[in-house]
Amino acid sequence: MKEANIRLLRTPIFSDIPIHDQRRLGSQSPEELIQRFRQFPLNKGFIDWAFEHELMIVYSNIDGKGYYLPQIREIIVNNKLTREEINLTIAHELLHAALPGINPNKDQPELELALDEIAQEYSNDEDFMRYVMLKIPSANTYNRPQTNLKP
Repeated sequence: MKEANIRLLRTPIFSDIPIHDQRRLGSQSPEELIQRFRQFPLNKGFIDWAFEHELMIVYSNIDGKGYYLPQIREIIVNNKLTREEINLTIAHELLHAALPGINPNKDQPELELALDEIAQEYSNDEDFMRYVMLKIPSANTYNRPQTNLKP
């Protein structure tokens, strides 16, 4: 439990994202968001940056496919998904991590659908997903401190 309290003391969201990622933040429409992610894609540099800022992927028995907890920088993924669904969920939640302070799911549901479209492209990129899996640490809920945070 002590480690969970320490983790919560970290900076709650990615506030110092690389400049090319900040350019995505002004997107107003789903089309513009898709265009900006194609113009300024997530790349190995973003994954390296996320690793340096202690992003973690946690596999758990949850309802739904997954979600991102910016407060503790964790992507929570349903551990019963297929490999393809896991890749898609991780790619989708990485996009949420690249959009600090914006929650398209609650603020603008149409942007959530745009993130699904963009995530599909990333999840099909074997080199990108392999790099994510190699670089970003992961855990199962049974070997990490529990939190009561929800998206």
